Amino acid sequence: MTKNDLTITLAEAKSFIDSLSDDWYIEGGEEVFTDEFYAGKFEPGQEIVIPNGSVAICYQGDNCVEEEIKDFVSTFKKWKQQQTTEFVTFEIPKGMKKEVNKLVKNYIDGREYKK
Repeated sequence: MTKNDLTITLAEAKSFIDSLSDDWYIEGGEEVFTDEFYAGKFEPGQEIVIPNGSVAICYQGDNCVEEEIKDFVSTFKKWKQQQTTEFVTFEIPKGMKKEVNKLVKNYIDGREYKK
């Protein structure tokens, strides 16, 4: 792995790909971008490493004179900088999901947490 490689969660990758119009397609990364991936069948927080230059995003939409090809890693990084939300994944003891959700919601809303 090099410093230019990208480590992201599958949820982030899916959100990014879902944000692209149908005129774009992914070239490379077949071991990651499977039918199961597109169906959202992966573990929360599951990470992947995409080596820089190994996956491309290609445009072939209407009025396309010449196919446009962009590097997945650099395009993802630009997209992520524009996002106003973050993906967070962590494990909690079973049975605490409601309490943790309430805690996070209250914090985001600027309120103190009350049991």
